[in-house]
Amino acid sequence: MSFASVKFSDVVKKQYAFKVRSYMGSILTLIFLQIIAIFLASSTANYGSHGSNGITITGHMYSSDMVLIFTFLWAVITAILLTTKAYRYDDHSFIATRNSSNLANVLYLLSASIFAGVTAMLSSFLIKTIGYFVHEVHIYERVSISVIEYMTGLSASVLYVCLFAMVGYVIGLLVQWRRLFIVVIPVLFIGSMFSTNTHHSNPTALEVITSFIFQESSFLLFSVKIIVICVVLFLSSMVISKRLEVRL
Repeated sequence: MSFASVKFSDVVKKQYAFKVRSYMGSILTLIFLQIIAIFLASSTANYGSHGSNGITITGHMYSSDMVLIFTFLWAVITAILLTTKAYRYDDHSFIATRNSSNLANVLYLLSASIFAGVTAMLSSFLIKTIGYFVHEVHIYERVSISVIEYMTGLSASVLYVCLFAMVGYVIGLLVQWRRLFIVVIPVLFIGSMFSTNTHHSNPTALEVITSFIFQESSFLLFSVKIIVICVVLFLSSMVISKRLEVRL
């Protein structure tokens, strides 16, 4: 009989290290999607022309918004995949509990989200570079951005990806718990886009949520909101996972 005890933190570390090594394919998928988004953003830039006295000036506006959208979709899909049975059963290679598995999954998602958010923001430089060589345009910044402002944008990008990853993780667990949520969640999402009160001037439920999260002028309050929401989603995932069937 062995009296050796296994620490919870050691189990989480081993599971986290295993996921980082095993799920490199998701990072490669992210890079592939971001490359596609970069070329799309550089080739479909918004432009406008202005002519006067026989001189025509054409301006192109480049943005990394498309890269961010692709990154958000990747975060949601990756988080959902982590909740499937095939990925959950990998944890049974360790002496693990649902709590340790969930914590390891969330740590992996946070690590991947940091990488995804940073690369998404840095892609703006590559998009402008491609635009410079392909369209032979001169690059001008609309507004000079300080290092602090850029780091703020970088941090916001990482927080956005973390939020979408946690939303995807909870959605995945709900679907694994009850297949009915495959229908319920899309219906609720679409319904929130069109649900209005008696007066048409009132915003929809989705607009209220979007305004509360994404239209915060203070970065500090924005960060607090995102962190609190992510913590609530994590605690919800712990509760939902306990209701999943136990593998025999």
